[in-house]
Amino acid sequence: MTFLASTSRVVLLGGLAVIAHGLQRATKDADAWLDPLQDEKSWSDRVIRIMGADRPLDLFRQPHQLELGDFDAVWEAAKPLENTGIRLPDEVDLLLTKEDTGREHDLADILFLQHKAEQRFAKVIRSCGYSDAVAIFDRFLTRQVAEAALENSDEQISQLALAHLQELAAAGDPYAQDLVAKRQ
Repeated sequence: MTFLASTSRVVLLGGLAVIAHGLQRATKDADAWLDPLQDEKSWSDRVIRIMGADRPLDLFRQPHQLELGDFDAVWEAAKPLENTGIRLPDEVDLLLTKEDTGREHDLADILFLQHKAEQRFAKVIRSCGYSDAVAIFDRFLTRQVAEAALENSDEQISQLALAHLQELAAAGDPYAQDLVAKRQ
């Protein structure tokens, strides 16, 4: 993959990316997203499997739940992996590629990545400004993040958090229902 990164922008995906985020688990292959717009004419499939290394390498033109046009934003939000030219997507972008796959082994990855994202955003939203809170909620909304936003001293952010909790409560989240009931 490092060779590919010398000629193309490469974002690590799959099990290796989850491992790089800190979950200890095994994986049978390596997955990467190559810049899909660099050479569109070469791609006839959504994914290409390359054999012959210590594990198969799946190169994606378009990963699950992401659009071709998302590559630049994912690339910018990703962090570089040391001296490889490869980038590690943030937990939210990686989480998207794992959702709704129907694969049992992705469930533990999803829970791990969701928890990691909740911890990161909950920490930030407790003390950020309004525009940052809006951006966080646009990117990643869970009850835990909305609950953390209630601790922000900015009344606008608390009201925004309460509105999101009311949406979650209306959708049937019993914990959000309890939080909303306590605030009224």
